[in-house]
Amino acid sequence: MTSIRHTNVLKPSSPDDIALGLAVEDKFLVVCGLYKRLRGVEIPIQTSMDVDMVRWRLMRVRHKQGDHRHTEAEWKSTQAIAQWTMDWNCELRNQPKQVLQWQN
Repeated sequence: MTSIRHTNVLKPSSPDDIALGLAVEDKFLVVCGLYKRLRGVEIPIQTSMDVDMVRWRLMRVRHKQGDHRHTEAEWKSTQAIAQWTMDWNCELRNQPKQVLQWQN
């Protein structure tokens, strides 16, 4: 009988991981505010981003509570939110879109 191994486990977050999560949150809030100020409505978030938003927010809540761990899925979601935020920031400021480069 083969055993099913759960691979999406919590692993310790480095200080850089924690700082990146915080920076993404700060920039996300700035971009949401900028969008509302420029266009007068809340920023539209695609339904395809719902799972990433939930995972990212769970990680941020855990970090704020002092539990500095994350799963691989949460980390990928953080990267997706960071890219989404960068895309909107560039669009709102009339700059060319930039692709974020990630180091492992």
